Amino acid sequence: MKKIKIEKSKKKKKPRSGRPLEWSCCRAISLNITDGESDELFSPSRGSGSIATKRKKAGKNVLTMQGDIGLADARGKIFHDLFSLECKLGYMNVKKSDKGVVKTTWGPLDILDSTQDKTTLEQFWNQAIDDASKVGKEPLLCFQRNNRSICIVMYYDIYKKCLNLFGLPKGDVLNIDFKGHDLVILNFKFFLKWVKIKELCEKINFEKIEIGKYTKTII
Repeated sequence: MKKIKIEKSKKKKKPRSGRPLEWSCCRAISLNITDGESDELFSPSRGSGSIATKRKKAGKNVLTMQGDIGLADARGKIFHDLFSLECKLGYMNVKKSDKGVVKTTWGPLDILDSTQDKTTLEQFWNQAIDDASKVGKEPLLCFQRNNRSICIVMYYDIYKKCLNLFGLPKGDVLNIDFKGHDLVILNFKFFLKWVKIKELCEKINFEKIEIGKYTKTII
């Protein structure tokens, strides 16, 4: 009689909870603020936008409920008190036609040549400023396209503060001015090498800049 070898099933490792892009941003910003000492100052928020809306209507505190990253360590408070960060993954647009499946990668230049009512970037930025406006903070957006690096978007006013503190960047910068929104887009890794986030936040606090004054009307 032929023996049948029964192999024990291998236990699958449980994936880390949370979303990869949010975790990447949380770790990277944490390392920047602590000069490499810790990557655990922030963690992804859970349903922050909807929760913030409900709490605000009820007259409750919403300062820790905005954006896609939440505060996990008091050392990150200096950033979290000033900025609301939205993280978005951008997927290809897939359409079926007579010629087959057509895949189109979205990008910032869609603002110029797309026939969409609102481009992907506009929709992402809308979400960022909507969440930030609920708590009177400055919006930031980190997005990542398919097989591309993470980019960060901010108002030019914030970028100008970075210029005053850290000089001219040694990399490419994309400036987009549309519908009253003057935005700057940078590679996220390059931004973190150029800017010391803690120093930027301390400068904003020292100058007593009115937080949220750059947050514009929804596009």
